[in-house]
Amino acid sequence: MINFAGELQMGYFKDNEYHCVTHILDSLQALNFFMLNTDVPKLLKRHDLFGAFVGCMMHDYEHPGYSN
Repeated sequence: MINFAGELQMGYFKDNEYHCVTHILDSLQALNFFMLNTDVPKLLKRHDLFGAFVGCMMHDYEHPGYSN
């Protein structure tokens, strides 16, 4: 997981002030809050929850930030 996170971090551009590691952590915290405070996790299997968090971590991977 550490290697995966390190590789993932390399796909976020350092010159982009928004799509950075802080944005990943902010997104993960928001997803975690959502999962803890709604009934959505009851509707998902464990691998679906894992996929949601992995998807959250890489949703802006190699996105230069010039558009949405």
